[in-house]
Amino acid sequence: MQIDKRKLLGPLFGPLSRAKHSPASRYLVASCHVPSHIYRAWVNKPFFSVELSNRKGMGALLSDVLLICQYAEAKGLVPHVVSKNPLYLSDVGGDFGDDAKNDAKKNAKNDFGKDALSPYFDGLSPAGLGVRVGVGRVKPMRYRTLESFCHLDFSNFLPLPDASRLFAKYLRPKPSITEVVSQVLQRLPNGQFDLAMHFRATDKALEAAVVSYDVFGRAIDEHCARGGLLDDVFLATDDIAFEAYVRRRYSQSQIKSYNLGQPNDVSRGRHFSDLPPQTKAMEALVNMFLLASAPKLIRTASYMSAISKFINPALHTVTLNRTHWGSRSYPEFEIVAEEATR
Repeated sequence: MQIDKRKLLGPLFGPLSRAKHSPASRYLVASCHVPSHIYRAWVNKPFFSVELSNRKGMGALLSDVLLICQYAEAKGLVPHVVSKNPLYLSDVGGDFGDDAKNDAKKNAKNDFGKDALSPYFDGLSPAGLGVRVGVGRVKPMRYRTLESFCHLDFSNFLPLPDASRLFAKYLRPKPSITEVVSQVLQRLPNGQFDLAMHFRATDKALEAAVVSYDVFGRAIDEHCARGGLLDDVFLATDDIAFEAYVRRRYSQSQIKSYNLGQPNDVSRGRHFSDLPPQTKAMEALVNMFLLASAPKLIRTASYMSAISKFINPALHTVTLNRTHWGSRSYPEFEIVAEEATR
């Protein structure tokens, strides 16, 4: 029987979760793997081969991929990235408090040899980059957090222009993604949405202050007051009540969403839900590209909509909240900094 640690720990879950994922805790865990990483980095040259093993949402996963690609290019190496993220490979969801070692064992048993990224992107493997490599030649380094590479001069900041360039080069979406996105956009009069919205609630409260519905509504009204259109709108949210609020308040607008199912427990983030792994991956990725398919995006702090900014560097973002750490880290820092220059 799986224990729901959020219910078991109650109000202690939030502080304990943040402590577990604090820099001090991450450095302690990462230090144990430094000797292995040094050896593998030497063996793998000219490739910088990394296996992303932590359970993260797709937006956070892709954000880490771009940092890895940035480091590899700076060192004259070829990035080779695979992901064994159990959220997108195993049949079990989970939560921040679950045991990552158990996840790794389940993943190794059920999904050996699989990669959570290659079904959707080209460019993250030597073959995808047109580079030939011998079988068994590459031994990936295990990456869970930025602290995993504490022995390297690994930057945790990435300027927006560089993020967009790296995304276009290494995260080229396959037809499984582009065809779905194209089908949605072809139905729109202008081939794009007038406005995109992303509202994160559920588990995101652990990372950022929750924005009230009225605050978000006022941001939409301000968009309209400045001459912005609201005919065709794309909405991505994990909050059913917020979706109902928007559809009721702006009933004259054509509001579209892309959801592939409804989890049994709607109080948890969709990436931690009991939806099938491939469903969660497809849903997240298509939402990222559709959020990028508008001139303006009203958003709450989130990795998902941060990726949309990387996909479309011309996207005008309006971020309505900050993380509990003041949005001083990648990728929120770069997005908020750009907004401050307007």
